[in-house]
Amino acid sequence: MVNSTVITPIESDVALQAKEKREFLFNFYDNMMKGGDILSVEDIDIVMESLKLAQLDIKEREKRKILEREAALLKQKMAEDEKRRRMAEVRAAKRAERKRKERAAQITAMELPLDYINRYDDDARANVHCYTISEGLLVSLDALGLVDIEFISSVTGEEMKTVIEALKGSIYQNPLHWEECYYKGWETSDEYLSGNLMHKLAIAREANEEYPGLFDDNIKAIQGVINPDLDTDEIYITLGSPWVPAETVSLKKANRKEKTKEADMVKDKGKEKKVMHQAPKPMVAVEKRRTNMIPLKQSRRQCLRKIKRLPRL
Repeated sequence: MVNSTVITPIESDVALQAKEKREFLFNFYDNMMKGGDILSVEDIDIVMESLKLAQLDIKEREKRKILEREAALLKQKMAEDEKRRRMAEVRAAKRAERKRKERAAQITAMELPLDYINRYDDDARANVHCYTISEGLLVSLDALGLVDIEFISSVTGEEMKTVIEALKGSIYQNPLHWEECYYKGWETSDEYLSGNLMHKLAIAREANEEYPGLFDDNIKAIQGVINPDLDTDEIYITLGSPWVPAETVSLKKANRKEKTKEADMVKDKGKEKKVMHQAPKPMVAVEKRRTNMIPLKQSRRQCLRKIKRLPRL
């Protein structure tokens, strides 16, 4: 049985290079031997120096190849490390997102722990009974001054889920006070839909992104009562408006004083220029009158001439 060996392309290239190198060395040696009678000692020295230079060049190219190979390996290693790092970040982000969704689902499921006890079971303020949930809301506002789902559940005997569903639209859960508990942080619609609504809308949107769908009603309600944006022409501002900051009023007054000073300076400069370019009228009139007057000596001569022309008696 004959053993057949398979030669790979890489092995064939290496063998071909070795063969070419061997043939080149043999040919070089033969040429040197044949040229022994032609070349002088000086020529051989030149050949030897050329070989030394070629040797240095070959070594330099080998070093360059080694450095390039090491740089390529380092670059490849860095790319692999970066890829592993990114994959680890993606896995960590997925784990965090999964935990967040699990926590959000657990919070929004409205499920109470097995050992839960209503804190108003032994409270004297809850020692009343309401037949409707709306009545329980009024009692909660009167007795506690706020919307307390636990209190309403205690005085009506209804589950807290039922209380929240029945009062939906009349009460809203404030994301700033709910403490990630489905029955805490509730406020009446009048209280929640007043004040800085733009700030409340931003908070509701941020909380709704973290707990998808939980604060949709809040966003819709706030958007329904917010007035549409006004154009700049529709806004009337006075320095006494309470919503204008004091710093803005002070700055406006300072700018107005500065503009008044600049206007006065421009007026004063205009008056000075006008006075400088304007000729004095009284002097001009005096000069004109003086030019029309006859000198004294000239008037005497005219009188003497007239006297001489008179006939003698």
